Amino acid sequence: MTEYDKNTFAYFPVSDAVMATGFFLTGAGAQSVPFDMIGKYPPHPDIYQFTWTRGRVLPEYQLVYLHAGAGEFTSHASGYVRINPGTVMILMPDVWHSYRPRPGALWRGYWLSFNGEIPHIWQRSGVIGPATTVRTIVNVQAVAAQFEEIVQLALQARTVASPAASFRALSLVAAILGETAPAISTGIAGVPKAPDNQLVRAAMDMIWNHSHRNLSVQSLADKLHTTCRTLERHFLTACQHGVLEELMQCRIGRAERMLRETHISIKRIAYMTGFTSPTHLFRVFQRKHEIGPSAYRKQWQNRS
Repeated sequence: MTEYDKNTFAYFPVSDAVMATGFFLTGAGAQSVPFDMIGKYPPHPDIYQFTWTRGRVLPEYQLVYLHAGAGEFTSHASGYVRINPGTVMILMPDVWHSYRPRPGALWRGYWLSFNGEIPHIWQRSGVIGPATTVRTIVNVQAVAAQFEEIVQLALQARTVASPAASFRALSLVAAILGETAPAISTGIAGVPKAPDNQLVRAAMDMIWNHSHRNLSVQSLADKLHTTCRTLERHFLTACQHGVLEELMQCRIGRAERMLRETHISIKRIAYMTGFTSPTHLFRVFQRKHEIGPSAYRKQWQNRS
């Protein structure tokens, strides 16, 4: 653990090309923090700096790993939680939180800040969320070694987001989620429970995994080696609605969640969720909610 004797970190500018990869680091570091943090915690940019009482709200995701020491964590969603070696904190954007070492404990660990469509997908599907921020891993030595490697790659790049560090970070975060993720139900993900009808199940699988593409009843029927009429008949029997309605429910549901939970532009949301244009998204929203996407987003912002 070469970084335990000092605090070191770097934050990176992120280009459109980097954002297009779906997962990218915005910062990384190692930290060794005494329990009396005031005046000893290294200075970070204002949006990342915090005290226990003031806390903070991040603009992106962050993974904080405690390798040695002990501390405490609190957020509006999870409440107060004690943390020990082997604890990881998966912090959500736009969620207030705070943490600190406990008296007499030297906090030693690593952190990675990241963003992209991939972590947003994880959050929308319930793999990560504000209420399941604090988790415990078992193989602490192996995880610490991987964090150290990623931080070193990031620090070597220093002024740019390192693709190598980002992909290593994606692998590490995914491995941690695989070990610690809570069970996911269809209710959390927003995906309706598939019926017993195998043809409908196969069609729903295509819809919910590829709704961002140019799907049609004909293209689905062709892939499933059946006819449009047969597919529609099975859907109506099993779901009491047609194929296109299922596809639109999928697209509009995902657009609603992205409007509520992210700051991604409406134009980008439209194309990411499979609408042919922002105007198409607006028309569908207007029919369902009697307001457009911008007004819908503002309503949710006003509720929080």
